[in-house]
Amino acid sequence: MSKHRLELFSDAVMAIILTIMVLDLKAPLQGGWHAWLAVLPSMADYLLGFLAVASIWVVHRQYFDRFRVINAQIIWANFTLLFVMSLLPLLVRAVADHPHDTADTLAFLINFDCIVLCPTWMRYAARTDHKHDPEFEKWFKDRAKHAYVTFAAVGLQGVVAFFFPVTALVLLGAMILLIAWGSINRTERAHYAASATSESRDNAALSL
Repeated sequence: MSKHRLELFSDAVMAIILTIMVLDLKAPLQGGWHAWLAVLPSMADYLLGFLAVASIWVVHRQYFDRFRVINAQIIWANFTLLFVMSLLPLLVRAVADHPHDTADTLAFLINFDCIVLCPTWMRYAARTDHKHDPEFEKWFKDRAKHAYVTFAAVGLQGVVAFFFPVTALVLLGAMILLIAWGSINRTERAHYAASATSESRDNAALSL
């Protein structure tokens, strides 16, 4: 399967997930500003789900920019990622309906942990096809460190969820925002470096 087709399919599924989540939001039953206060918690939970999808989309793009070969393991990892992400609308609705419920919060955290695990699976699957690429190996080790920190942070949030479920979700949202911010900055730096290298080569060729 071509990398481009898999990326297009993944983008479409993620867009559908966001659409389902926003369509699940309920409008205020009455008019006036005070009526909007009742729906603010649901909007906050939707924002959490939106940030989760957005951060994974950025990470997904970054990973596929690195992959030169798409093998069967990467395809299965990608399908597993999309399956786990497709449960987000259900979990967002659960935490919106029961914001102080530990079980629903833990279910959301476990789901996010599974989402983070899928890119790790992809990374190890791709490693066999990039054995002689030092840049890939450097990137692999850097991503592994970030994955360990993320797993540890979600585990800590799970402990917090037993006592303060809402606080755990707020911490998760802040962490997801940091993941997206860091991934976007890394992708931008990588593209800038690639453009600078290409421009240098073009200038060298012209000088000859």
